[in-house]
Amino acid sequence: MALTQTEAGPYRWVVIISWMPSNATAWAIAMTIGILLPSISAEFQLTYTQQGLLSSIPVWTFTVLTIPFSVWLVRYRPTTVTTVTLALATLLVFLQASATTFAILLACRFAFGLTMAAREPTRVRLMQQWFPLREFLLVNGVTAGILSLVFSVMLVAMPLLLDAFNNDWRTTLYLFGGLFT
Repeated sequence: MALTQTEAGPYRWVVIISWMPSNATAWAIAMTIGILLPSISAEFQLTYTQQGLLSSIPVWTFTVLTIPFSVWLVRYRPTTVTTVTLALATLLVFLQASATTFAILLACRFAFGLTMAAREPTRVRLMQQWFPLREFLLVNGVTAGILSLVFSVMLVAMPLLLDAFNNDWRTTLYLFGGLFT
């Protein structure tokens, strides 16, 4: 049941704006892997096909599983889904950073995509619970703006961090794991 604006008050914006950076950071981690690929490829001697798989697996996982997860996870509270998926995503970022083989890294990125797909229905649930229907377009615009902002900052920061860490992709991922923590 959606709350009226009077019932929810301005706190509704705190809820959605507080939730969005975690979701946006997950997308940024998934999508900026290309900047880390030269370092990862050098270490694991990856082919172009393996690089493509590593880059795309979270997005493919998200694409294929968002609808089934939405149907299944709609029955759970948004706070529970968010907490569980963020905890798992954090663990998976650290596991990616410590992966010793390409297969382990790929499996961790696949599982990371699962957490992204599982968390996506939460945004809609939060909108339904906290915002009147007439504000959905505004809320969607604000959340898209936050996603774009976080993603843009990560795209700019990633090469700088990689430089600061002497081209060490693992340390960069450990730092992003710390962001989730």
